[in-house]
Amino acid sequence: MAAISKVLEDDDLLSEILLRTVFTTTLLNSALVCTRWLAHASNRAFLHRFREIHPPRLLGFYINKGQNTPHFIPILPQPRELTAVIRHATSSLGTYQRVPSVPTYILGCRNGNVLIRQHDKIGTTFAVHNMVCPERGMDILPPFPRPQSPYLFDGTAYSRIMSKEEGDALSYLYVLMHQTTDGKHRVYIYILKHGI
Repeated sequence: MAAISKVLEDDDLLSEILLRTVFTTTLLNSALVCTRWLAHASNRAFLHRFREIHPPRLLGFYINKGQNTPHFIPILPQPRELTAVIRHATSSLGTYQRVPSVPTYILGCRNGNVLIRQHDKIGTTFAVHNMVCPERGMDILPPFPRPQSPYLFDGTAYSRIMSKEEGDALSYLYVLMHQTTDGKHRVYIYILKHGI
């Protein structure tokens, strides 16, 4: 018992042990042991090293089979430690269906965040769904601005939503391009962070 205490009281050694937990789910469980372990596991430098050693793994993919809600197909075999995460990914997206007849389209997925689009008679809604913590709900993105200019040339608009990693967070870029009547192009870039 004295030897175990000596090991676990050494902060450098504890960090190295936590660094080798391999799965983020195991790291999360380790962080719940006590406030000292939480401080180590939530340290920004530690998380950066953890991510370098254990990059995100592909859990599966979504497919649309002509139904309103895409189906998650896990890539097997996966370690038992990820069973709960895969179960969330498989079952939680359908719980956010606004109207049963409105189809959901997946535009992108990164780090457990799924960017979706739903289109009905009222309009198009873009939202971000966190597969790891579905109980947080879905973040609805604000309506995207459209530039008002008398010099826009109709029919030549291009828009796209792209995701961008910033440290431990994820933000989205909305890029809108229009051709003007004088043959030039104008590009508008909006950065969406925390629903803004």
